Amino acid sequence: MIKPKPTQFNDISNWNDQQWLMPTIGSRNKSFVEDPTTRLLYFFKESKQTYPSEFWSEIIASKVGHSLGYNLLDYNVAVLGQRVGCLCKIMHDESLYEDLVHGVNILKEKLPGFEITDRPKVSYQQIIKVFKGDKNLKEFIIPMIETILFDAIVGNTDRHTENWGIIRTFDIDKFLASEAPKEQNLLQRIFTSFVKSYHRILEKQGEFTYTFTPIFDSGSSLGREIPEGRIIEYTSNTQNINKYIDKGWHEIRWNDEKINPFELIKNIRKIGKNSVDPIIKRTINNFSKPVIEKIINNADIDIPQNFIHAKLSLQRKEFIKQLIFLRVERLINCIESD
Repeated sequence: MIKPKPTQFNDISNWNDQQWLMPTIGSRNKSFVEDPTTRLLYFFKESKQTYPSEFWSEIIASKVGHSLGYNLLDYNVAVLGQRVGCLCKIMHDESLYEDLVHGVNILKEKLPGFEITDRPKVSYQQIIKVFKGDKNLKEFIIPMIETILFDAIVGNTDRHTENWGIIRTFDIDKFLASEAPKEQNLLQRIFTSFVKSYHRILEKQGEFTYTFTPIFDSGSSLGREIPEGRIIEYTSNTQNINKYIDKGWHEIRWNDEKINPFELIKNIRKIGKNSVDPIIKRTINNFSKPVIEKIINNADIDIPQNFIHAKLSLQRKEFIKQLIFLRVERLINCIESD
């Protein structure tokens, strides 16, 4: 069993504002801040006004996912002045020649005819076609399946093409060891390697290494859209929670159809049982109701009194517990229904 990560409280009001950084994709209010002690960059995100518990969903999802053995970006609670939200470390480090490439950019480059819209449609088949067709991406089929399974556990409905990706690292040690033409300026070559127009050439030369991103941006989950006044309708009647789960869908389609995440898993399993079942079995082995209850109960335990308005209600905590337990049961049923 994996030891759960406790939720940490951070007052970042005196951290260094880094708003000069390029803004990221997404609709929630966010800020870039630098820890003045470590000089590490962090990302602070608030909830949408319509969904005040959204940042808690992000935090709890990351802690629950970690306890089940999934690779997630770690989110914790933070206050910035009078604002409350979630805090995470930036996934990539430009000083280490790392670059975050979102899924939409991967598909645009490698999938002929892929249509770019405000919210591009993408299917599982398209993603797998791209991964299988690229020697650098083949190994990311399993992390992609893990992402889909995790989304089923927390009910994330927002795994669009900007909410997954790869971290591309310029392999500077390999580059320096190579026989670069003497007439070229080394510093110039290193600099231009980060200009996007050059990355295809450098990729062909094998100058990059790749890793799949940790799972991130899972705030659209755990029933965050259900108003406080309606939670009792679900906590008092398990049938209502099951109906709610039935109505959910995953952003990644099966061919051209949006379907329930558990139906998506069953379909993936039909063509890749050996890829899906080990992840589900690992999830079952790590699953512990007491651990998950502790994560949820203690998520907001360190919130100061002057921010008590931002704490989760007891009834919402109970709803989140029931929702996760029922979703894990459904995931288990995906392999026990054979």
